[in-house]
Amino acid sequence: EALATVVEAGLLASGDLILGLPEQTAESFRASAAGLTESGVGHVSVYLLEVEKSKTIEEDRRLHSERYLSDDAQADLWLELCETLGARGFRHYEISNWARPGQQSRHNRKYWTRTPTLGLGVSAHELWNGRRRANVSALPAYLEALASGRRPVVLDREVDNEEQVREEIVLGLRLAEGVAEGRIASWIASSDDARLPGDYADWLAIGVLAAEDGRVRFTERGFLVCNEVLCRFV
Repeated sequence: EALATVVEAGLLASGDLILGLPEQTAESFRASAAGLTESGVGHVSVYLLEVEKSKTIEEDRRLHSERYLSDDAQADLWLELCETLGARGFRHYEISNWARPGQQSRHNRKYWTRTPTLGLGVSAHELWNGRRRANVSALPAYLEALASGRRPVVLDREVDNEEQVREEIVLGLRLAEGVAEGRIASWIASSDDARLPGDYADWLAIGVLAAEDGRVRFTERGFLVCNEVLCRFV
């Protein structure tokens, strides 16, 4: 109802869902997805619950697995959601993000396309003039550094050419349009990973990746196992 009110007021709105929560069922997830799209929002983000990031949830799932959807059930719901959102006018443009025409998140896309960005404020990160920087995450330390005339950074390093190319591949594959096929082929040819050429061919053969019009991208099924692929380019 809150989202519908925002949309009715003429504002652009985005809604988030998490798939895999304790006590969530296929029916309750479908109902949540339907309610979100029917609210009129133009952008939707759906994330798989990262159980391993919470010791409490991780232990709860180990002890009470019946409270959680299985990995296969979550995968089925994910693929079903892709079809549902597509039928309702949303384009799947990034691993976890869908948007109606003209409503992609410009804020997020700048990170995935490595757009130069200034980081201002506590915990801010930036990519500027070929360097990555991160500010301190504690307000007292941030204020103390400014008061003494220092930049409040905890990270400041150059991004060399190899890292830039690696980022272009890893971040570019997060997007539905993928990466130029030549860029990936060049990286694989120069890689020390002797298994990578064969695995890359297998990913294409089994439909995890698709090569079309000179670009390589994840398929919808491929997005479900994208971390296993992306880690090979890191």
